[in-house]
Amino acid sequence: MSCSSSSSSSSSNCDDVDGAGICTAAGELAAQIEDCASVLTCIDSEVSVRSIQPLSPRGSTVTACVTWRTTPLLPPSPQTRTPPMTNTTETQSVTLRFSYSGGFTCGENSGSASVYESLMSLLLANGCGVRKGA
Repeated sequence: MSCSSSSSSSSSNCDDVDGAGICTAAGELAAQIEDCASVLTCIDSEVSVRSIQPLSPRGSTVTACVTWRTTPLLPPSPQTRTPPMTNTTETQSVTLRFSYSGGFTCGENSGSASVYESLMSLLLANGCGVRKGA
């Protein structure tokens, strides 16, 4: 898995501001996760937002583990040729890093970090919102 972005949402509702009234990296990332979760309802936004941790002394770089539920796509039924209904879900996640200067990154541990335009594209590239096996 690899991911990264340098854009931030202009619609974010950052509640975590520093003493100068500037949105912190943690606050911006939390707002971005909430924005994505409003579209990709499979995201566990509560767990994901709680996972945000500072990586730098001033909190200008943060990390988080964004978690989502997947529903495996089962092979079609031979009689109906339509996919069967299933309640089987799995949990997947991606660990990412965010800073205003570096944007969104992930996959650094595997040595294959990439750049994406948004948190949404990072999540989609890592399988969030995509039926497993599709």
